[in-house]
Amino acid sequence: MVEKPTCEQLKERIKLLEEEASEGKLAKETVLQSEERYRILFNESRDAICITSREGIFLDANQAGLKLFGYTREEMIGKIDVRDLYVNPEERKRFKKEIEKRSALKNFPVKLRRKNGEVMECLLTSTVCRSPGGDITGYQGIIRDITKYSR
Repeated sequence: MVEKPTCEQLKERIKLLEEEASEGKLAKETVLQSEERYRILFNESRDAICITSREGIFLDANQAGLKLFGYTREEMIGKIDVRDLYVNPEERKRFKKEIEKRSALKNFPVKLRRKNGEVMECLLTSTVCRSPGGDITGYQGIIRDITKYSR
């Protein structure tokens, strides 16, 4: 015969379940707040922040990145190949080789082209993006136009 729990045991079990639920809710709220802080930083940065696949397709860009290159979100994300923006394709190959060797680069000089064809001298500060298994899936970083400082 199965013993039925007492009222006190049931109250204690309910209290434990409520505490566990509250802890789970707190953890979820913490994650949501962290995501919101990231999204605000990403969206409101005055620096161009971009994320590309390893193959070079733009996966995301903030408003400053869209403005820097002169594209709309619809034109750029999933459609523009970053390799087409390099004035010198060898610079892209050198960038890829260096970042994959070091996992991060700071102030890597390149010449990039805007939608209107205008050439910009830029500095890339980037890190690799990795899959849970450790494979490189892409790159994320900041692009700074230094054209006005280099002339």
